[in-house]
Amino acid sequence: MVFEGNGGAGDVVSDQSASGATANFRFSGVCFERTTAFGETVGFGTNNVAISGSQLAKYSFRGCSFRSGVGYTASSSRLCVASSNSLAEVTVDNTNYFQNAVEAPAVQHLRIGQPGVSTGGLILGGATSGAATLLASDAAGTPVLRLPASSGTLMVDQGAWTSYTPTITPASGSWTLGLVTGAYCVVGKTIHISIGITIANNGNAAGNVQATLPFAPASSSVLPGKEVAVNAKSCMGIVGNGSTTLTIHNYDGSYPGATGAVLILGGTYQMG
Repeated sequence: MVFEGNGGAGDVVSDQSASGATANFRFSGVCFERTTAFGETVGFGTNNVAISGSQLAKYSFRGCSFRSGVGYTASSSRLCVASSNSLAEVTVDNTNYFQNAVEAPAVQHLRIGQPGVSTGGLILGGATSGAATLLASDAAGTPVLRLPASSGTLMVDQGAWTSYTPTITPASGSWTLGLVTGAYCVVGKTIHISIGITIANNGNAAGNVQATLPFAPASSSVLPGKEVAVNAKSCMGIVGNGSTTLTIHNYDGSYPGATGAVLILGGTYQMG
C-alpha cells in the first residue's frame, strides 16, 4: 500500500475517543511518500500517521518506508508518526526506513503506556529526548531500570552502587580495626553487596566477626568471602531472616580474624 500526495492532518488519522475494547492497528510494508512534484504545492500532510484521542489503542509499524520526493524540505514539525493520545502504545521497530531523520518519530523502538505517570512503582514512558524509558523504583524510590530506545539497542541500567560503612564487632574481646568499606546496589528487591574489613590489631577478639547490613533479608542468607592478607582461608557470612547482623566465620567454623587480616565478602540476597 502506498500513500502519496495527500494533505491535511495526515495520510492516516486515528482518533480513539470512544471507550470499549482496545483497538489494534498494524502497519506492515506500507510506503508513505511526501512530494511537491507534479505541480503540487502541498503534497503531504502534517504527519503520515496522526494519532489522537483519549482511549487505549495499540499501533505497530514494521517494514514501512517514509520517503520524500524532489522539492520537499524536511521539518521536525512534521513527524512521520505523531501521537497526542497519552494512552496510545506505539511500537516502531528498526525494520522501518526514515529518509529524513528529523521527521522520524521521537520513539522509534519502544513506547509503553502513559508517559510520566507512576503506577505501582513504575513510570511508563516519559521520554522527552527521543528515548523511551521504563523506570522501576527500589525501596527508596530510586529509578533502577531504564530502557533507552533512541539507539535501537536495549540497555539495562541497574542503578548506582551506594557506599556505606558497616559496623564491625567481634563476638567477644576487643581489637583495633583498619579500613572498613561497604557498598550495595538495589534492583527491585534484590541486594548486591560487597564488604571489606581490615583488622589492624586483633587484640583479644575471638569467636566470630559481625558486620551490619543495609537491609534485612527476606530469608536466611549466606555471603561467601575470603581472607586475602594472612592465611587465604575461605570464610562466609550468615544472616538470619529479618536480621541486619552478618555473622562471619571461616569455612570450618573457626574464628576468621587475625592481626593484619583482610576479609572480603560479597554476594546477593533478597530484601525482606
